[in-house]
Amino acid sequence: MTRSLLIPPAVALLLAVAGACSPSSPVSAETDTASYHVQLDLDSASLGRRTATIEVTDSGGRPVDARRVVVSTAMPEMDMSGPTVVADELRPGRYNARGDLFTMLGEATLTVRIQAGGAGEETATFAVEAES
Repeated sequence: MTRSLLIPPAVALLLAVAGACSPSSPVSAETDTASYHVQLDLDSASLGRRTATIEVTDSGGRPVDARRVVVSTAMPEMDMSGPTVVADELRPGRYNARGDLFTMLGEATLTVRIQAGGAGEETATFAVEAES
């Protein structure tokens, strides 16, 4: 004799919502500015407190000892600027920014501003889809 398991509709709905609300996967992206190669690693592109790890190297692949690294978020479609987070230096060339980087779901632009040496400030821009 076989038994079938029937899931009540309310439980099925709860399971579907829970699955949709699971945290998004880590995000990695890289780009070049005029003087630097910038790697951005996000623990997740979702709402809440996030950690962005930024690696900055020069054209020879050497770590850049920046005076200041700042991450800011904008939602271009909404014409909104989001939070700005100053990154902490972990070691030369590697920085961590922790904060509420995404305040809304949708297409976001993360800008990493780097101030180092005589190069002045340079920016690296990344398009990221903020998910629930």
